[in-house]
Amino acid sequence: MKLDPIYLHIISDDYLYFTYTSMQRKSNQFGYDKFFILDIGEASDGTVITHGGKEDELAENAEDYESAYNKGYEKVRARLGDSPIFAATSTPAAEKLRSGAPGDVEYEVVNGNDGVLYYAGYILVSTKDEHRYALCVLYHWSDFRQRLNSGIIPSLLISALLIVIANILLIRFLYAALEREPAYQCRD
Repeated sequence: MKLDPIYLHIISDDYLYFTYTSMQRKSNQFGYDKFFILDIGEASDGTVITHGGKEDELAENAEDYESAYNKGYEKVRARLGDSPIFAATSTPAAEKLRSGAPGDVEYEVVNGNDGVLYYAGYILVSTKDEHRYALCVLYHWSDFRQRLNSGIIPSLLISALLIVIANILLIRFLYAALEREPAYQCRD
């Protein structure tokens, strides 16, 4: 872009704040515990652009838009350069994404620095030179696994019931077909 650097700075700050607030709203909607926007390029060593999670509150209840924006923006800006809660650049998913194209998605289970296992989903958003910008969402692995398992049991029961019903119908069909056919008799 051929804009004055001050305008580029303003646009990038607004875009960063917009991205943060959008991810925060999605966090509440989809239930992921944490999110990171980070640079997973080898030279950057996992530099965090911003991050948030369920525990954050958006500053929407402020007196006016400008004060809400300023409160939220200060929170977002203060997180620039933080460390993620796991080794973001040395994971197998990050290795795959380094050679990928924007839009590529990877998933893995990671061990957080806080001693918690997380299910991590990455999407490569943008690449520029040696930088690889990715969005990463984290779910607590135990909660995520419990949600997966809670859907599997009913699915298995329904599948088993359908198999039993299909077998009963097949047996009835075979018996009905045999009753209609005359029995073959052997002639001497």
